[in-house]
Amino acid sequence: MKQFILFVFLFAFISCSQEKEKEKEKVKMILLEKADYSISYPADWEVKTDEPRAEIFVCAPLDSQEDTFADNFNMMKQNLLGKSIDMQLYDSISKSQILNAIGKNAIIDSKIEDGCATILFKGPLDGRNLKWKQLYYIKNETAYILTYTAEEIYFDKYSDIAESIFKSFKLK
Repeated sequence: MKQFILFVFLFAFISCSQEKEKEKEKVKMILLEKADYSISYPADWEVKTDEPRAEIFVCAPLDSQEDTFADNFNMMKQNLLGKSIDMQLYDSISKSQILNAIGKNAIIDSKIEDGCATILFKGPLDGRNLKWKQLYYIKNETAYILTYTAEEIYFDKYSDIAESIFKSFKLK
């Protein structure tokens, strides 16, 4: 009997995993090519053009008429020309800014690996409990900041898609 229950559990788990993989495959991506980078984003996400500092700013579809916050992904560039800022210093400055803006317990996790800094943080902003994941790259005295933002309770909903966007980013 235990073997039968284990078999049913494993079958259900595998079926759910396969369904999730099928959902991932359905996401059509649009490739944005620039002189210094490329990045892909979901075709059904709305491109916002009113964010002057963002190279790209895309928003997930709202879930309902009551939904007032669109999970979003943006990428910005920051000119570091002549400032002698390396990844360690940039990471330190970024963390300090996050703590000052969001609060002393905002940072959940951070690491620097393979030329990329990753920071996961959460906290209240504009009356909402938000959660962010940011990746930073520095190349040719330019910082590239990629950010996924969502309400904390819905962060995981689009985290797979956000990871696909992060992974699609390529510096030239």
